[in-house]
Amino acid sequence: MAQLSHALVPVAVLCYVAAGLGFLVEFAFGRKVATPSREPELVPAGTGASSGPVDAPAPISPAPPSAARPGAVSIDPGRAAWFGRAALVVTALAVVVHITALVTRGLSVGRVPWGNMYEFVVALSLVGAVAFLVLVPAGRRCALSASSSRSRSRSCSAWPTRCSTPRPPRWCPPSTRTG
Repeated sequence: MAQLSHALVPVAVLCYVAAGLGFLVEFAFGRKVATPSREPELVPAGTGASSGPVDAPAPISPAPPSAARPGAVSIDPGRAAWFGRAALVVTALAVVVHITALVTRGLSVGRVPWGNMYEFVVALSLVGAVAFLVLVPAGRRCALSASSSRSRSRSCSAWPTRCSTPRPPRWCPPSTRTG
């Protein structure tokens, strides 16, 4: 049993690494948020008031937004979302392997498996992975909204400003629940 436990922990770690790479692809190439672009406004500079026309140099036109850097990688946002869903499945698989490793460790030593630092760290990391699996789907259901002035003033807040699901998670603030 101890050998099985020692073999399963690196398998779980490799699954977590693979899931992290999937989340990285989703984060890097996922849905892009459009930022409003403003035309630069030419204003006269100086301390004196001038009533005449201002001779300003011609504005430099920016490169078209469709021009990509040479050698840049581009992935369809739908495919990037697929990487995120696959990473969530791999994370769930890693948690199952992690639980199996922890249970076999406990059976091999004949006690609860947090008697030394190795067992404690393995158990604590399992708690973190389970918490991640519980909170990520809830966080994906609760989206930030930049449509109201209230959300613009709290845009850096840790709480979502608008829950868009019919039944939002309990941790959403009651004042922002729409369902």
